[in-house]
Amino acid sequence: MSLSFLKPSEFLSMPVFGLDISKSSIKIIKLKRYAEGVIPDVVDEVEVSESCELFTSEGSIIECKEVTDKLAALKKKHKINFARISIPEEKTYVFKVLVPKDALYTVAEFIMYNLDQYVPLDPQEVIFDYKILEHEVEEGKTPVIVTVIPKVIINQYTQLAESAGITVVACEPETHAIARAVINRHDLNPYIIINVDMHTTNISIVENNFVQYTQTLPLSGDLITNTMTSEMSANFKDSINRVIIYWFTSRDRGVSNSKIENIILTGESLRSTNLVNYLETSLSVNATLGNVWKNCFDLNEYVPKLSKEDSLKYATCIGLCLLDIK
Repeated sequence: MSLSFLKPSEFLSMPVFGLDISKSSIKIIKLKRYAEGVIPDVVDEVEVSESCELFTSEGSIIECKEVTDKLAALKKKHKINFARISIPEEKTYVFKVLVPKDALYTVAEFIMYNLDQYVPLDPQEVIFDYKILEHEVEEGKTPVIVTVIPKVIINQYTQLAESAGITVVACEPETHAIARAVINRHDLNPYIIINVDMHTTNISIVENNFVQYTQTLPLSGDLITNTMTSEMSANFKDSINRVIIYWFTSRDRGVSNSKIENIILTGESLRSTNLVNYLETSLSVNATLGNVWKNCFDLNEYVPKLSKEDSLKYATCIGLCLLDIK
């Protein structure tokens, strides 16, 4: 099951772009299938300089004129009609709920009834999707990973795109899209993905090809890759180590999860391999820069125009485009 909070119509056959709107930039990608694989057909980015209150509060799209103007310019330039759009991870909720066997047939109703135990919102104010982990029964109950997005957030980002004439056919948390890009679709092993952007750093855990935990740190890319002090480095390392320990010991029945041995790094502000070396040394794990083309094509058969470094900031867009590619 893939998390898609707005599903495209079955008859939709027009090209669909992956659209990633952040506080600092707008990025788009369109993929197209060729003999070599799924190849980037359109890649573009525009910077955003003005602050848009929509990204920090429940503001109006009226306050985001620069964003809407630049979205409209991208639409005209690349003939964008339909797009899948990412939702920032800090605006979503991910949690696990144990569902009794007799409730699995009505799991959506069970989640809705219990939602207020995990999310500080009225169940009528959110949209959720879920993944049933049928092979991990715990004390007669089946774990279900639930991802929740407030309706107001979906409406804000949808209206933002539609104000520029772009129809949103699906939306998804950014870490789900990133995981789809950088982890082989058949790989069920656990990974930590660290996505470093201009304002925050997201840490997510993926196992069984599904995002099961997320955390957002208030650390910008510049701090992590350029000016991080020894104290900040230690705190950053400790934050990741706590995530690893939490995951390894978090089963309700006291049985450990699989040990995480691999960290994948992506993000628009990842400009140095020093962080890779630091994590490998300090945490004794395998750390690598993500291959965002892993599920698109073989790098031995096709070499993209984007450099490795530049491709890291398009992981979200690529994952969005891969949503329906099997």
